[in-house]
Amino acid sequence: MKGLVVNNENNIELRNNLIKPVAGQGEILIQIKSASVNPFDVESAKGTYDGYFAEYGFDKEVKTGLEFSGVVMSDGENFSHGDNVFGYVHMLTGWKTHAEYIAVDENYVALMPDELSYSQAAAIPLGTLTTLVALQDLGHLKAGMKLLINGASGGLGIQGIQIGKILGAHVSAIAGSEQEEFLLSYGADQVYDYNQTKIGDIAGTFDVILDLTNVQKLEHIKPLLTPTGIFIPGEPNDENGGLLEDPQVAYLMVAHGDLTKLTQIANWVSEGRLKAVIDSEFSFADYQQAIARVKVKGRRGRIIMSW
Repeated sequence: MKGLVVNNENNIELRNNLIKPVAGQGEILIQIKSASVNPFDVESAKGTYDGYFAEYGFDKEVKTGLEFSGVVMSDGENFSHGDNVFGYVHMLTGWKTHAEYIAVDENYVALMPDELSYSQAAAIPLGTLTTLVALQDLGHLKAGMKLLINGASGGLGIQGIQIGKILGAHVSAIAGSEQEEFLLSYGADQVYDYNQTKIGDIAGTFDVILDLTNVQKLEHIKPLLTPTGIFIPGEPNDENGGLLEDPQVAYLMVAHGDLTKLTQIANWVSEGRLKAVIDSEFSFADYQQAIARVKVKGRRGRIIMSW
């Protein structure tokens, strides 16, 4: 089996002699067609998550790749051989998606929307599921509320805009130069260029602020929140206030896929309410170019690799 492996120098390399996984209890075997490349993969290669991997007993050769699309190769309780599926593997344990095959918990997977290609389907699960949990479950976003997304042009931000509109909110977005027309096309009601408008200078208050840049701090965001508003840092930590027991901050952590929510997401795609957004596509053979693209600012959507 082919797959991307982190070598002893913490560099990613493509190997073709990996052992093909075997599906265990509650799992299905999936042939990967496409998978995304995310900042997580760069951090994982550097060893950022090695402590967590050890805690969770992670022992697989492939340690990069979280979301995917592919074909089911073994029958399970919810899926059958030949089903096209998409999903999001567990972040800290189990098989990762930068390989030709994975064995994954059935509950982390859903049937792929017929309207999508494999590349498009692989661009959806992680970002859409994470922003759905952030906005619906943590932010309690409802019709008529005001949402502000900071860092809105990336893979999570664009899905957050679309989820916000599906939930009926007024969506304001902050991104870099020349992103306004692009973000308006995905449903944003108002777009701010952070080179021209600092977040603290934005007029009005918001019911939910989702910060995907991980730069803003709760103390600076509070003046922009309504009295019951919620601040959601993309990666909560001590510096941004994401770990505080403050009623106006929410702890965001979506560690794996969710069958029910992914099925809802697939239905929204089929209804034309949610679109996959791809920044660029590469073959797995060109993985170095894909990884380099992750480090470029101003990306629009997901970076995808396909076999």
